[in-house]
Amino acid sequence: MILSALLSAAAALQAPVEPSEPITLLVNYYTQPTDIELDWYANQGLKVKYRYATIPALAVVLDASQIDAVAERPGVEFVEADSTATISDISQTWGVEYIG
Repeated sequence: MILSALLSAAAALQAPVEPSEPITLLVNYYTQPTDIELDWYANQGLKVKYRYATIPALAVVLDASQIDAVAERPGVEFVEADSTATISDISQTWGVEYIG
């Protein structure tokens, strides 16, 4: 009985992991990522969606199971989910007249 439980657990660990829906992750670096870093993503089969020029970050499309591998890369400061910000009310322009 114990042996069958162990065999079942071992089989579950060896089962292929189903890929999840692709997500876009912002990978923030301490310094601007190099072309060698971009090559690493390509070799892993990941898509670099955008390389930011003013901040040291990349937008990368990947599977959720790959987040840890990306987050543990040398030079990565932190990772976060990509999101969209919207402005819903621009009628409050009280500071604009003072700025010029």
